[in-house]
Amino acid sequence: MWVISINPILNLVLRGAYEDGLSAYGRLQDASATDERWAGLCLLNVGRPLEARALLTRSLERGCMPAAIELATVYRQLGEPELGRQTLQTLTLSELSTFDHSLAELEWGISQLAFGDLRGADEALERAWNLATQTEREGALLPGIGLTLGYVCMAQGADQRALQFVTQALEHAEGLRLLELQTVAGACYTAAGRFYEAEATFKAAGDVTGPGAPTLLYHRAMLARYRGHTREALALFQKSAQQAQQLAEAETECAAELGLVAVHCELGETRRAAKALAHASALHVPARISALVDLRRGQLMMRNGEAAAIEVLTLALKRFGELQLHRERGWAALHLAEAYLTFLKMREALDALEEAHHARAALCSSPVIALELRAVPQVLSFLQAETQPRDLLLDWWACQEQRPRVLRIQTLGGVRLTVNGQTVRPNASLDKSTELLVYLLLHPNQTREQILAAIFPEKYAVNARIYFHLMRSELAKIVDGLTLPYDRETRAYRVEVRGMIVRLDLHELKQILYGARLKEFRTALEKYIGPFLPESETDWVVAERTTVEWLMVRTGLDILEESYQQGEDALCMDLAEQLLQVEPLNEGINTLLIRATERLKGAVTARHTLERVRKRFRDEVGELPTALQWTSLD
Repeated sequence: MWVISINPILNLVLRGAYEDGLSAYGRLQDASATDERWAGLCLLNVGRPLEARALLTRSLERGCMPAAIELATVYRQLGEPELGRQTLQTLTLSELSTFDHSLAELEWGISQLAFGDLRGADEALERAWNLATQTEREGALLPGIGLTLGYVCMAQGADQRALQFVTQALEHAEGLRLLELQTVAGACYTAAGRFYEAEATFKAAGDVTGPGAPTLLYHRAMLARYRGHTREALALFQKSAQQAQQLAEAETECAAELGLVAVHCELGETRRAAKALAHASALHVPARISALVDLRRGQLMMRNGEAAAIEVLTLALKRFGELQLHRERGWAALHLAEAYLTFLKMREALDALEEAHHARAALCSSPVIALELRAVPQVLSFLQAETQPRDLLLDWWACQEQRPRVLRIQTLGGVRLTVNGQTVRPNASLDKSTELLVYLLLHPNQTREQILAAIFPEKYAVNARIYFHLMRSELAKIVDGLTLPYDRETRAYRVEVRGMIVRLDLHELKQILYGARLKEFRTALEKYIGPFLPESETDWVVAERTTVEWLMVRTGLDILEESYQQGEDALCMDLAEQLLQVEPLNEGINTLLIRATERLKGAVTARHTLERVRKRFRDEVGELPTALQWTSLD
């Protein structure tokens, strides 16, 4: 519980006691402009926006400039978002307290979201979050900011990032805000295909009524739909729509009605789908929701065999692209592919599927797009018929209740193959067989000549063809469903897996490193347990090994430099010592280690570190780099 002595009405606001806040305001003999500001916020939160507007306007006229923040919120909720933005822009942010600055950034972020600018919303909300952590009232601010940030991240497909904010905000939440944050957390788990965690989170939220309930019901319905529990999903969507209508929550009501459209279409109940679509279409909602209306309209038209569905779905795809809603863009691409397959336009269907895969890549490979495959049976059948499963199908398999087998390939620090955690060993050389497998995973469709040149050095050249076919046969024996088939038309080989997901540690490490921050980089350091295929010195392996080590060092140096500049010397030393396990003779890492050591532990300890580093360079290189030839420690 947060107790703040500055203003008694604000204290009550922060506790969510809005009626008590209004009572306290009513007892004041000579209310200040600040009192009017917080009383106006109370009025807004008890559903009296017109009175709130009048009181906040008076507070602003009396010189309480931060009241513009709450007034902007009122305008937005009254359906005048542009007026709200203009009101907010009258503020000089540098003149605000950190608390009010955080509130202003929060409102600006919500405003950007209303206008469909997800990136702008994200940036503003993260500024609000960072400012909130600098105040003594972060426990009052973080739940609201974390909730909105969670939705923005989720809309961008960044479910893991959303969970990071939501989980931290949950530590400070209570009452309605706690319920809302639990709802977002459950939705994130659903989108990530982590259904059991989503179910547990929704169960912890309980069965509620009133504010917050329609959104919770909607996301519970989404979970049921993705698990294939269609009748349960219908009941939950219906209940969500009804309660949202009672509470005048138009966005949630529309989303729930569209959920009904989707499920009724999947069940072939087109009349009921049309009725739900009519209800959704009549509601006034933001651009991102109205584009979803177009998507479901196109789905229904396609289900009814209307060729015009292609035009509607193409428009929906374009709108989602303009709004940078990659999740919905991927869904629209799948439905467009379904329509093209229905009308036997194969080339166009393949283009639409490629668009869906691009959307998946934009979401950092989130499985949320693949979850829509339940609604496009022809697309699903088409993907399952391909000899080489693509990412969307692998995502789909991974999210099924009966999960497929997982082949894990360890290449960092040593070689190991496991299927569902059980180690498998070929009779032929494990290292060389794994190198062949990984080479074809990273370089598919290679001719025999290309493979022999890449995999087998001169000492194996005489018997290279024998070794190659031996390893192909051996891999197929030890891993059921894994083959390296030969395509007679292209005269090339590839890796083919059936009923199995392949996880390559090198690929996972690279994904973490691109754009990594401190938390992701720590994960990368944990995953990097040694060089790539350490027993091999073939050219392609050495090149790949060099690339991943360069990625580790480049990313690490950026984070090291940042931590050093911010005075986080202990962190800098810890990361530097770990990075030196990757590249012990890197001049930049060693220099930062010595500087951080001197600042944290003093000149004597730093001098010992310097001599240890110099000895390593002399022993292994024969000379010192320029930066270590002379320092202030000498």
